[in-house]
Amino acid sequence: EELLWLVDIAKTEPHAAYAALTHGLRGRWTYLLRTIEIPEELLQSLDELLTEKLLPALPADDARPDVRARGFWTRGEEAYFDVRVFHPDAESYRDRSLEALLVHHERQKKLQYSERIIHVDHGTFVPLVLTTTGCASPECSQFLKRLCGLMAAKGTQLYSAVMAFIRCRLSFALL
Repeated sequence: EELLWLVDIAKTEPHAAYAALTHGLRGRWTYLLRTIEIPEELLQSLDELLTEKLLPALPADDARPDVRARGFWTRGEEAYFDVRVFHPDAESYRDRSLEALLVHHERQKKLQYSERIIHVDHGTFVPLVLTTTGCASPECSQFLKRLCGLMAAKGTQLYSAVMAFIRCRLSFALL
């Protein structure tokens, strides 16, 4: 019952749930395991609850997206971005099309970050997938268009000039 309560808390307050788990429940479980014999099936269901429900709700220290921006898509809303650059001509990718590879890498990033960002951080997530040859995934292209639109609206340059500048900078960064 306490674990289910911690699972609910972990969805909105992951650090508090982690602290409660490590300082409260761990001590009690250690005491119980030392003093009484607990049936194996009870421990197995407890282990499943921990690994399948509680731990996925807690963010890992290294599971953080690369960039966070407030108000990028919608005013006042947090947007998170994570960059992946891959080489499409690698041997392991020979049998797949470029479009399929871009979508595959987008999907992998979304599986890694999206659920936690939407439910815990209450933001949006966009994977920025690029190839070493300069191709961008569909969502990355939408990001670049929005970025250029915001930069053009803020300054005095045309949208096309801003897009050319950003594409040039990206191509040099990818080298």
